[in-house]
Amino acid sequence: MDKIDPSYILGIVDCLGHFTLYNYNNYCYPKFVVYTKNKDIAYLLHSFFNIGNVITKSKNRNKPLYIYFVSKYNELKQIIDFFENHKLNIKYNEYIRFRNFLTKWHPKIQRRSKEESIKALETAIKMYKKGYPVKEIILKTGVSLNRLYIVLRSYNLKRYNKVKDEGVILYSKVRS
Repeated sequence: MDKIDPSYILGIVDCLGHFTLYNYNNYCYPKFVVYTKNKDIAYLLHSFFNIGNVITKSKNRNKPLYIYFVSKYNELKQIIDFFENHKLNIKYNEYIRFRNFLTKWHPKIQRRSKEESIKALETAIKMYKKGYPVKEIILKTGVSLNRLYIVLRSYNLKRYNKVKDEGVILYSKVRS
């Protein structure tokens, strides 16, 4: 097979593709999916993009259903780049909503090196000591809530209560 024409891929995605958001454990994940009964189309998409996975569902079906999907953050960025350069016709509005969500969304689990994780935890501890709300700390540093509380307990840092005074939020220590 020679080079695949991008307009052919656009036709397949316009017909069979979906830009979806799915919920798992009260967290929303973006996913690009193409459902087809043709095995060759699923593997053509996989070879064209060189990312994603193909799975087969055949339970209670005459013909198996092949599902090509991309759900990893970095791979979804590549999908977005392709569709920025090649415009969809039918699924364009669905794609725009998906792209807007993906630009604001960040993965729940961020892969970091050991040094980066230590820096993020140190930043989170500094922010906690300065009185930032925990929700804001998690959003800015990407540290998980459980890991933050484990480290805070190990440093013997107590939780803070918000005390409002003249529109400025002050934090005072509370015994647990």
